[in-house]
Amino acid sequence: MARGGAEFVGETEYRSLRVMWQFFWLWLPMYRRLKRLPGYRGLHWWYRFPHTLGMAVFFDDQRSLYGFARGKDHAQGMLWLTTNGRARAGFIRIYDAQPAGYTNGLWRAEAPHTSRAASVAAIRRFTPLAGEDQGPLVTEVHR
Repeated sequence: MARGGAEFVGETEYRSLRVMWQFFWLWLPMYRRLKRLPGYRGLHWWYRFPHTLGMAVFFDDQRSLYGFARGKDHAQGMLWLTTNGRARAGFIRIYDAQPAGYTNGLWRAEAPHTSRAASVAAIRRFTPLAGEDQGPLVTEVHR
């Protein structure tokens, strides 16, 4: 997931546990197909009591993400969910990974990332903020 270039984050509050359980059986085949798609990197989900499920799904890029989102499986699932009051609330946000992010060791997004010998090390400088040519040295912050 650390190497994903695009991320979908969404959460749905279902009307009831029964509806949540019904949607699970629609979602399961969709998830199985999702895992086989080119560009899929991984998924993390969470539960909030009493009827809310959320997901963060990671893709190589926006094209891969929208390829899935515009597909038949996803459209059918969303249409089912948003009819007859099955969902009380929901949101979707799409994020792009910025080149100034931070990855390390085996999860390193920047090349080389396939080597088992990838080292874990602190970054030399923080990412610059607007108006800065370069961020401060990490060692300067800890003095």
